[in-house]
Amino acid sequence: MIANVTPSINSSVDSSTTNISIQFIRPVVLSTGNITIYKDSDHTIRQRVSATSEFCKLSEDGITVNIRIISSTFNEYGEKYYVKMDNHFARIKKYNEPLREIKSGVWHLKSESRAKYPDEDVTGIIQLIPDASEKFFNFNKSERLNYFDTLKQELIDKVPVKNSKLTLGPKFETVNKSIIVQLRIDRNAASDLGQMITNKLITSFSSNTTNDLDGFQNMPGGLWDSYGTQIVSVILTYIILCLLSRILSYKVNFLSKYSIMSFHRNINKFFV
Repeated sequence: MIANVTPSINSSVDSSTTNISIQFIRPVVLSTGNITIYKDSDHTIRQRVSATSEFCKLSEDGITVNIRIISSTFNEYGEKYYVKMDNHFARIKKYNEPLREIKSGVWHLKSESRAKYPDEDVTGIIQLIPDASEKFFNFNKSERLNYFDTLKQELIDKVPVKNSKLTLGPKFETVNKSIIVQLRIDRNAASDLGQMITNKLITSFSSNTTNDLDGFQNMPGGLWDSYGTQIVSVILTYIILCLLSRILSYKVNFLSKYSIMSFHRNINKFFV
């Protein structure tokens, strides 16, 4: 029932590939299955799109389905990938019969080199979702270190990025009740990280600790330059509150002592 696939089997792809498509012999309707792109070397998911996803579009004649590809999917030089279509991804429109799957190892693709920036790191920040931030607040110091270690290893495996090219935590800041963490990452991997967080529902970031991530942003000046004003405001507010507390405490003590002295003077006058 499949007439053609694009890119064709064993064709070259890279991070600039924005679309793959499947052409059917007869008109179809989309159903409930997925199209999944795997990395061949370890069978990890690079992108998974359901038939009902906004990333999946069927042509008006029902013959061709187009899958939008994000730039991080084919991001490794010299890697092989394969595309799998589930049973029940689509049904023959006329007979309402489900189409058979495209099995693993049939639709193979290979990546080509991409333009690389100079070998350097960039500074950025990642933010945790509200639930993860609340959970992080309740961690002790050891648990927070373990959390950062786990998150770092997942980023190394999923982006992927070399261990020597990723520094994460343990310092963090709290901005509007959200945890903000500074990191340094290989410049070539920075855009892939942002793409995978933004589109985590269709990437491997949708599982485990990476699912806690809510956003990534390049910050050339680091966390202080980005949130310095807010951090200073919080510190100044705390200092002012402490000073006010001490002033009020002093006034209360002074008035208390003054009242006692007045009381004694009045008593003495009464008995004189």
